[in-house]
Amino acid sequence: MRKAKSRGAQSKSRAQSALPTIGTRLGARTEFRIYPSIGVARIGDCRDSFMIGPEAPGLVPSGPFRGADQGIKPQAARFRIYRVEVDANENEVVTEEIVAVHAHDRQVAVVAFQVCANEAHPNTRSIVETTENGWWYVAPINATRSMCMFVTDDDLLPRGAKRDLRAWWLDQLRQAVFVPRQFRDLAHSRDFVTRSARSQCLDVPVGSGWLAVGDAAMAFDPLASQGIVKALDHGWQAATSIAAYLKGEHSSLEKFALQQRREYAVFQATRAQYYRLEQRWPRSAFWRRRNDATKL
Repeated sequence: MRKAKSRGAQSKSRAQSALPTIGTRLGARTEFRIYPSIGVARIGDCRDSFMIGPEAPGLVPSGPFRGADQGIKPQAARFRIYRVEVDANENEVVTEEIVAVHAHDRQVAVVAFQVCANEAHPNTRSIVETTENGWWYVAPINATRSMCMFVTDDDLLPRGAKRDLRAWWLDQLRQAVFVPRQFRDLAHSRDFVTRSARSQCLDVPVGSGWLAVGDAAMAFDPLASQGIVKALDHGWQAATSIAAYLKGEHSSLEKFALQQRREYAVFQATRAQYYRLEQRWPRSAFWRRRNDATKL
């Protein structure tokens, strides 16, 4: 006598039969794939630079492996998204690399941290101050620790094997009036960290099976102070769009992408207005670029 299957076993059997197995052909389609599928990054102690790891099998990293501060450069992985056309016989052709990042300036931030020994008078002020070659930002991290960063363009940084980032940074600091004097006592170049601070966005923030949010979709000038708020807002928008898409509203992802473009356009216009308020250094390369609407 044949034993009847339970309802749970029948449901499990149907679910398993619905899943594609090895050798299953899904038909002609377009796929978007991230390469490399697994990224490996190595940690280093260099504060002023990094290196990109090999981007093809069989290649080895190219030096130099140490930065100006003689620290070992951290190794980063660069990810790319490719459009892949798959025919009915599962033959694949990579047709293009997509999702380019569009950068709209060359800003970098040179950052230093300082510990205030005077706990009786903790630093509680945040300061933004413009100077000839960029602008300063100072903010407390806690009652006794503060950060200070100078934002400028990457081609305005000191160059060459004998460059002295500390001396250059302190020279820029001497032009500031309101930045606390405690930051003038930094002793070593290793006290500084240089990071990208440019404004940028993806040309396409949505694809087949993915969408970008936060800084992955667009990065705002740090002057906007919108990083965390933007990431939270994008997460909410993305969740709402995905939920609508799963309910059959397939235009929801296109609406999400359109909203992203509008948001970045508003940011660019607002950013330009704020930078044009500074008119004291018409010959400065940094401020001249920001007073020229074609550069933003």
